[in-house]
Amino acid sequence: MGENMRERLRRILEFYGFREDIVEAFTSVPRERFTERSYPESIVYSDSVIVTYDDGKTYSTSSQPSLMASFMDWAGIKRGSRVLEIGGGTGYNASVMGKLVGEEGYVVSIEYEEKVCEIGKRNIENLGYKNVLIVCGDGYYGFSDKAPYDAILCTVGIDEIPRSWFKQLVNGGRIVAPLNVHITGRQPAFVFVKREGELLGVYKTETRFIMAGGRLGNLWERNREKLSRLEGLEETGTLEIPFFKETSFLELLELLTGRLTRDRGKYHYVGEEGFAVLEGRIWRVFGKVEELYHLFNEWKNHNFPGFERIQIVLSFHTPPKRFFLKVTNLW
Repeated sequence: MGENMRERLRRILEFYGFREDIVEAFTSVPRERFTERSYPESIVYSDSVIVTYDDGKTYSTSSQPSLMASFMDWAGIKRGSRVLEIGGGTGYNASVMGKLVGEEGYVVSIEYEEKVCEIGKRNIENLGYKNVLIVCGDGYYGFSDKAPYDAILCTVGIDEIPRSWFKQLVNGGRIVAPLNVHITGRQPAFVFVKREGELLGVYKTETRFIMAGGRLGNLWERNREKLSRLEGLEETGTLEIPFFKETSFLELLELLTGRLTRDRGKYHYVGEEGFAVLEGRIWRVFGKVEELYHLFNEWKNHNFPGFERIQIVLSFHTPPKRFFLKVTNLW
């Protein structure tokens, strides 16, 4: 029965046109071994999300196989790749990638929830997968012991891509991650490629993952704390956003700067030497917020695009050199 159902999953993934090595990796790993629930194999080997752990407080899932196959393809994972996974759950996705990279490569998978992580460790040990390492901890910091990585694949919604990931990624390496856009409740997935001091990213699809725990999921709270230390600054100017463009600008501001928060019912941009508060379409500026003006002017020069239509730049230069590129073909 199990083999027949795995063949069904094979046909589904082949129908979507995935590479044969990706299809083979998925069909060679027993998905039923990674869930604490009892499912019929027709569900386990369907193209569906399944719950892998739920004790009423902690919750973990195994994502839709075709979406995970897309992530692996976009990340360029192949035999010999060195992969860091963020949000490992009970270990299924890491195991599939372990099959994909083979003995020449390895997968490090970080899981924030300790109960879930221990289950993942047990699953990997029981199945004897030697090239998969499950690590319990906060994925914000990556895992420098096994760096550098050719690819970083994230299977939880995150508030930002931390500098630690950038440092642990080879030049030319890729990050595939769903980013939380709290402003609109969206969770778009992007593919980023490392080019010297920047990550160049393109939008790929909408997703709905579990939101990350730890520092990957509390950026707005951290920005609110910074805001409390900047109150008392004098007002220095205003910035007006064009009609019907407010939401697009807010989404870009959140994605590209990681400096938004909400306080007392209003959105705030929180810089190092100043902040701005949004009232209608007007940003009231207090102190110095050069990055906010820089982003607005570049956005205006590109004719006010939404993030879906452009190649975005996450700059690890200080200050950022740019935020957008017109060309959207990364490879």
